[in-house]
Amino acid sequence: MSLLTLMLLHTASAAELIVDPSDADAYSTVQSAIDAASSGDVIFLVEGTYNENILVSSKSINIQGMNAEARDATRIIGSGSGTVASIVGGLVNISDLTISGGDQGVAITANAVSELSNLVVEDNVGMEMGGGVYIASNADVVMNDVLVRNNDALQGGGVHLAADAKRLVMTGVTV
Repeated sequence: MSLLTLMLLHTASAAELIVDPSDADAYSTVQSAIDAASSGDVIFLVEGTYNENILVSSKSINIQGMNAEARDATRIIGSGSGTVASIVGGLVNISDLTISGGDQGVAITANAVSELSNLVVEDNVGMEMGGGVYIASNADVVMNDVLVRNNDALQGGGVHLAADAKRLVMTGVTV
């Protein structure tokens, strides 16, 4: 069974959480929606800029921009230090947005199974390994239609696959 099939099966009974700082009935930050999410939920980000670093720990969720045709219109911009999007365990799909502004763009570790699709990961500078994307600790990752640019690190400025990572499959990825 493919990763995508597992993710679709997982979201069959998902709740939809909306992140929109201008709507009092929605979540104001991506992290607050992640914290409230249960495994299987889908978090939708309205177009805009979210200035925060996020952490998904041992949950099975999808995080996606609401406009698949304009991945540049929805941005998670980190605090300038640390990892912008950390995935520690769980089954996590991130799609339809741009991740930038940290020492590291995306880190996937601790047996996580993740799919990154229709993303831009850019302008992350300073981490020792994996300025754009870092994969380690038995993580299993699929990247589809991802643009990784203008990232810098001592090892793997664009993508760093650590020796203890399980697997990385890339289709339509530009680094």
